[in-house]
Amino acid sequence: MPTYYFEFCGKDGFVDRSDGIDLADGALCEEAVKGAKDLMREGISEGLDRTGWVAQIYDAEGELVLRFRFSDLLRRE
Repeated sequence: MPTYYFEFCGKDGFVDRSDGIDLADGALCEEAVKGAKDLMREGISEGLDRTGWVAQIYDAEGELVLRFRFSDLLRRE
């Protein structure tokens, strides 16, 4: 399984990075969306607005393979 590195970036420059996660083909987008939604929910419970954050996912070679704004998830629902 390929290894991916998740990076969630806040408007204030805060970055939350993963140590790397092995994912089966087709699971990348689902895992990235889940992580972003978890961080938004956590922010809501702390009174923080994280809709301006960005998710960036890199492969093991450091190539950007997926990028989206948290606010894009709100438009999909």
